[in-house]
Amino acid sequence: MYLIDEANPAEAPHDIEDTVLIHNSGTSRVDTAGLTRVLDNIGETITSIVIDSTSLLESSWFIKFLPNAANLDVLGKRLRDLTALANMRNSVTTLRIAGALIRDLSPIANSKVVHLELTVNSKTQALDYARYIHSSSSLKSVLILHWPFDDLSALPNGRFSEVRVEKAKITNTAGINATALTFVACKSLRILSGIECESLYFLKCEYVDFDSIEPENKLVSLQITQQRQPINSLRFLTSCGYLRRLIISGTEVCPGAFEDLTCAQHLKVAYIDA
Repeated sequence: MYLIDEANPAEAPHDIEDTVLIHNSGTSRVDTAGLTRVLDNIGETITSIVIDSTSLLESSWFIKFLPNAANLDVLGKRLRDLTALANMRNSVTTLRIAGALIRDLSPIANSKVVHLELTVNSKTQALDYARYIHSSSSLKSVLILHWPFDDLSALPNGRFSEVRVEKAKITNTAGINATALTFVACKSLRILSGIECESLYFLKCEYVDFDSIEPENKLVSLQITQQRQPINSLRFLTSCGYLRRLIISGTEVCPGAFEDLTCAQHLKVAYIDA
């Protein structure tokens, strides 16, 4: 990773083919002219850029000097204006926003961004993000951290190839579907309602009630890893008529439950490592 101090940008080599991190060395200023000069000099070779949490940049104007940057990570709390990403000449396809206080994502509704990672800081911000996600025509996959509501009904249903939800306050899965759904460390998650995805993965979700899986679902693959609550029964497999792959690891499965594997008539792979 190559570091650029926005307060005192030093000349950089022409052949950088790496991630650039823009940070501030602790001053209260940004040398815009100097930063422009450096980025203009090296921009063609940069594929990823990170705006550090120390950065004082307030807008994404710098992206025009990085025509081949496919990845943009925004950590700086000052940066709230993403208007420059609306220019289709940029190459950003992966956008990560963590720690930033950005609320308005509308400028990039018609951008090339296909993968979006969002850390949500408030309910208001969550709803603002949801409006953008509804309007985006390019998004294929979404990762959301710290979703503050009981379910995901504010998000569009069934449009994505993959949705990953981490450390959310959700209690049930209502409102969201994709080809693949992943839930990580969602400790309040209990009820599996409205599941229509093909692949479902739980990691450290602790207390999920798998008997709540509704019948006639389309699950092909189910993976359960490090659930605290033991699985007493696998009878929920009777609701999973299309299931081909079942993986359970780091989770206690009661001995009598193994008899229920016969309920999954089309199961091809079953790996249980409790």
